[in-house]
Amino acid sequence: MRDAETQDAIRRTAGVALPPRGGAALTLRVTKSRYRLDVLRDGVRLKTYPIAMGGQPVGAKRRRGDNKTPEGEYVLIPHHQSPSFGPCFYVCYPKATDAARGRRDGLITEAQRVGILRDLKRGRIPNKRTRLGGDILLHATHDRVPGLTRDNWTLGCIAMEYDHVHELLGAYRPADRPVLEIWP
Repeated sequence: MRDAETQDAIRRTAGVALPPRGGAALTLRVTKSRYRLDVLRDGVRLKTYPIAMGGQPVGAKRRRGDNKTPEGEYVLIPHHQSPSFGPCFYVCYPKATDAARGRRDGLITEAQRVGILRDLKRGRIPNKRTRLGGDILLHATHDRVPGLTRDNWTLGCIAMEYDHVHELLGAYRPADRPVLEIWP
């Protein structure tokens, strides 16, 4: 799953602490093909975490139930409380371009597209009950199950080890809205 350079980056950065509540200056980047999340500041990698994704990791999310993880830049809502996974980041999928594509492809109505845009403009979670899907999280689990990143098991979310997601949450305030870059 992970290439040697990714495994080495995870090992080399394991003991590096992230700046507390300094999230505004951080860049978060998932590289799906390498099963990693990098935290960068001014283009310099501070930390690399292992991740797992949806059961169909190749390609961008297109619709509900495709088990794919989105690709592109997405706004995150840190310290989101998930009933299933506890404190996590909410990935604001679908975004405007996803809604435009969904409308063009006949997956959503014009009213749903406009509603998604309105939610995003207001900083709210976009409508997740359309045929585009939603409820995409960057999460661990309540019960601290180790080894969450060994296999792709989510429905499109990005899974991290419990300690890793909580360390990353520590770099952000609840009001922060960091951007997550998700690369193929």
